Amino acid sequence: MASLSFRFFIPNAKSGFNQMTENKKILIIDDDYRAVVALQMILLEEGYEVISANVGEIGLNMVNREKPDVVILDIKMPGMDGCQVCEKIKTNPETKNTKVLILTGYSTDEYFDESIKKKADWYIVKPYEVSYMLKILDKLLNKL
Repeated sequence: MASLSFRFFIPNAKSGFNQMTENKKILIIDDDYRAVVALQMILLEEGYEVISANVGEIGLNMVNREKPDVVILDIKMPGMDGCQVCEKIKTNPETKNTKVLILTGYSTDEYFDESIKKKADWYIVKPYEVSYMLKILDKLLNKL
């Protein structure tokens, strides 16, 4: 499978630019193309700048280069998994303050505990309520 990365940004379709999310960059790292596209559509509608990668290694390079405000990570991916990416983000002095949201289909205590051990800031299990996920993003961005 080819490794891909994308960048998307459009004005909020409802009101031009959403002042609360303007200039906030979200990086999605997930190997499930459909999940990435669905999440991108939601985040773009809210006014976020959205970038994405489909493997952990490329995503980690994007974290270092792009300095996103929040990284949304899946756990199970080919190569470097989400917990490994999270650990590398949180142990790098230049990226350690980047917020990491684990968004995964795995609901076991083992994955949750590993994510928290690697310093993930939040953990949401798929399927999820969009309003809940957006509220958590607000919280991670200190907007509440």
